[in-house]
Amino acid sequence: MPAEPSLIAEKLIKEIYDFQMDFKKITTFERMKLVSQVESLCKVSEYDYHDYLGVIFCLENNRQLSIEHHEIALKKAEELFMVNHNYFTTLKEFGLFKKARKFGDLILDKFPSNVIEFKTGETMVDILLASGRIEDSYSFLNRLENPMNHKYYDVIANFLPIFKDSGLTDDEAEKLHDVIFGVLHEKQLYLSNIEIKVIDNCLLITIYVDLPIEDIFDLNWDVAGVLAESVDDMRSDVIMFEFSSVDVFLEKKGKS
Repeated sequence: MPAEPSLIAEKLIKEIYDFQMDFKKITTFERMKLVSQVESLCKVSEYDYHDYLGVIFCLENNRQLSIEHHEIALKKAEELFMVNHNYFTTLKEFGLFKKARKFGDLILDKFPSNVIEFKTGETMVDILLASGRIEDSYSFLNRLENPMNHKYYDVIANFLPIFKDSGLTDDEAEKLHDVIFGVLHEKQLYLSNIEIKVIDNCLLITIYVDLPIEDIFDLNWDVAGVLAESVDDMRSDVIMFEFSSVDVFLEKKGKS
């Protein structure tokens, strides 16, 4: 019955989307429930099976299993845009921005008719900016069909001259990002969201993670220590990375 797997897939997609909009890591029980729904999809498409598992394990913050399943799906259906897009999205969700940028470039070349609808170029700008690559984000922004419609257009346009005047380069700023996200990955924190704005001529990149508010001070303290050991000048007058609790983000969004 071809309608049956379609109904199952629709229900599964909705549940996955709802979990993504919660911005929190799913529990083992929630993951098991989602996987049980995926099992029926295996009869329809093996690549769908692994693609869905890749997305679900991402929600559980299991980087190894998530990437393994996405890569299996790619081997079985590398010609399908959505299989490529979901892997790209998962790399971004884990904060693996260098890998995501490299894979995103491949998608833009390989699927020019799909990337506009799914805003792949816009996501690439997000990734470049969150990586501290300000000049690259501006260059990529201007490759978009409507750059002024991008949510970070004003941030990038206003901050670019400040960044250039500071003498800081994209490579140097990205090194700060690498240290910060190295802590995120070492501590196996769930990346809930990223918010970027300019305050007092400084680019503030806030990384929301699935931790209670009371744990954030110690986390930022640890990060400051790692930065002091890793770079000669943190350049906090130009660009700052900070961690915050997802509970703060949800309160701002009115979801708490």
